[in-house]
Amino acid sequence: LAGEKLRTDSLHSLFKGEGLKVRPWMATRMPGFDNHSAFLAKGITYRAGMTSANPEFESDPALTKTGKELAGLTGYACITCHAAGETPALQAFEGQGPNLQLSGQRLRPGYYHSWMHWPQRFAPLTIMPKYTVDKKRALNATFYDGDARKQFDAVWHYIQTLEGAEKAPVPKPEE
Repeated sequence: LAGEKLRTDSLHSLFKGEGLKVRPWMATRMPGFDNHSAFLAKGITYRAGMTSANPEFESDPALTKTGKELAGLTGYACITCHAAGETPALQAFEGQGPNLQLSGQRLRPGYYHSWMHWPQRFAPLTIMPKYTVDKKRALNATFYDGDARKQFDAVWHYIQTLEGAEKAPVPKPEE
């Protein structure tokens, strides 16, 4: 699902060996394929039926504000397990999730929505809970009358505005 999940520029950086360390607590890393990185990224993108273009995104301030509430303690408490830009996760009990800022930079919106509706569909052992009752209704009815799509859109707008995450590159193998 890499072509469906990740933006082409993120795949290119990953294959080039310059990708960001999304999970800094893990010792493993992706090997670099510098000479073939652009072709690999485009091939995987096209194989998934996606376009390699990354359209400009302009966040809506009202949605961003609601998304921040939803990601915060009054919503789904995403910030408990996920860092949000330069703000560290509050208390990752069983495992820390990737920084929300990096998720916003790397993921395609369609994959993000599919993941948010049912994370276990993609990663059966993930500790991230499912936040929906069904395809349309979210567990939290406080925002947008429980409309899951609108809530997840708001969180998407919020994570697109995050700044300050450590941009440490993936370490190169020692020679």
